[in-house]
Amino acid sequence: MTREGQDAGLIDLSRHISCWKGSLIPAAFAALVEGIRSEQARLDGKRFLVTLFRQEYDLDGLTEYVDFIEGFDDLPQARSFADAQADSLSREGGGTAPGRPLVRE
Repeated sequence: MTREGQDAGLIDLSRHISCWKGSLIPAAFAALVEGIRSEQARLDGKRFLVTLFRQEYDLDGLTEYVDFIEGFDDLPQARSFADAQADSLSREGGGTAPGRPLVRE
């Protein structure tokens, strides 16, 4: 956790994963980190995780999700898989943003 995050009560996500925007309270950030570690363990400790960011709007607001799709040891393989998933979503009407798989290290 950064010192700035402690002072403001929020942790800036872009300082940890450059394409993520927004901030989380420390407890939510800790849960996010624990979730990433759990997914890495489930995916056999793979270094590169392909994720899908989803936003759902309903009557009481916006809910955001990060789905962990697959893990890879090799960055080119992870990017190739993410691109193929994005192409598939585009063909199915899933669009490209949100809903575009991204590679996380």
